[in-house]
Amino acid sequence: MLLSIAFCAVASAMATSANHIAANTFMDQVFDDMRVLVPQNGLDPLKAVPFTFIVKSNAITNRDLKANFTQGMLMGLSTLIRLGDCSYGTFGVMLKLGCYGTLFPIHAVINAEVTGDSIFGSSHEITTATSVLPKSLVLIEVVGYRGDQASLTHIGMVALAMNTTVIHGRLDLNAARFKDFENQLQDQLANQLTEIFKGTYGSLLQSMVRKTEVTEANFSEEFLQRMIPRLDWPAFLQAANKLGVGGDLPSSAPTDVRSDAAVLQAIHHALLEVEVMEGELICPETQRRFPITNGIPNMLLNEDEI
Repeated sequence: MLLSIAFCAVASAMATSANHIAANTFMDQVFDDMRVLVPQNGLDPLKAVPFTFIVKSNAITNRDLKANFTQGMLMGLSTLIRLGDCSYGTFGVMLKLGCYGTLFPIHAVINAEVTGDSIFGSSHEITTATSVLPKSLVLIEVVGYRGDQASLTHIGMVALAMNTTVIHGRLDLNAARFKDFENQLQDQLANQLTEIFKGTYGSLLQSMVRKTEVTEANFSEEFLQRMIPRLDWPAFLQAANKLGVGGDLPSSAPTDVRSDAAVLQAIHHALLEVEVMEGELICPETQRRFPITNGIPNMLLNEDEI
């Protein structure tokens, strides 16, 4: 059967990150899973928290501007992607992985009532669109220990740049005052994004991280030589790649592994040391899904399938 995991295999990828491919595959799987889970948990789109700020007068021909942002949406949290190669390292029994993701897909559209952009002080409504620029990044760091669950240790923005335009209505502000308006609006959105990553988004990612464990298993060359001919190699390779542990496996089943210790170790790890705690098995013939809970697959059929 093929193994399809609904949650990312964090510790698994770290345990085999002898090269960038495994680490990158892990992070790509994280973002692939988040594309599904983030909208399911109401985070994309996400209602913006209302806020108010004041742009001070800077000349006798204008007055203080009050901007009351009442409703709007943050979008794009489910479309983050990896940027560049991930870093990895081992410290004794501890495994650490760090990856950058681009925040570029994130944008916000928010309505506001503004008062004071003219000398007359009348109020009117505007709609602003703010986009995160490509150089903006989020850093995700994960630590795991052999034989134990992995843990998300850090998620946070390390660079954030935005661009704001008024897409409905008009703001009658000079260049300096519009820059102040733009900076305050972007500061408010940056604070909201920080809280999202620290709160709901981070909690969701943490729950994914803790779904897979890596355990030690005694290495037996004799056992592997007996087992390899019995494996459905394409299915085994697909499952290993899905978990992010297939980077060191050959594309076809080896005929003589005795001369390649590295291949034996890679097969040993993927076959015996990676334990899926939450996910599902999928039958390649019927596409029937069998859930895995606490590391135990439920292979029972429904009454109408017996």
